[in-house]
Amino acid sequence: MYSFIKPFNNPFISTGLLLILAFLGFNCEHVGPLETEIFEDEEEIITLSSIQSIFTQNCALSGCHVGANALMGLDLSEGQTHASIVGKQSMEVPALQLVSAFNPDESYLVMKLEGSPRIATGTLLMPIGRSPLDQEVIDRIRAWIADGALDN
Repeated sequence: MYSFIKPFNNPFISTGLLLILAFLGFNCEHVGPLETEIFEDEEEIITLSSIQSIFTQNCALSGCHVGANALMGLDLSEGQTHASIVGKQSMEVPALQLVSAFNPDESYLVMKLEGSPRIATGTLLMPIGRSPLDQEVIDRIRAWIADGALDN
């Protein structure tokens, strides 16, 4: 009568069976790679290096924001952008910073790109003489600012 219970009295068999049951129990709950589910909802972190091409192609041009004679002293060429705009006071609206880290809505750069009514009277939407940037492009700049406007 007790012959079927005897194998369970052996600690090696009991432990082995418990491990197999635990493994099967944990595996049945989840199908597919766990990593995919974890990262699906995370937002992309925008870095300065990932958006520098926007400044290079649209702003850091001869006669605009490049080199020693950059307009308004804003050199937006690679390696110079961060020092030129982050935490720097706007010359047009001194109460605002060009880029206010973590606060794209209070960053004068964003206002100039979006044509905000808060830009200085008589000034122009950026980039001057070119088509306005697509909102998707501006949103990438906004995301970089919202993430702290790091020099990364």
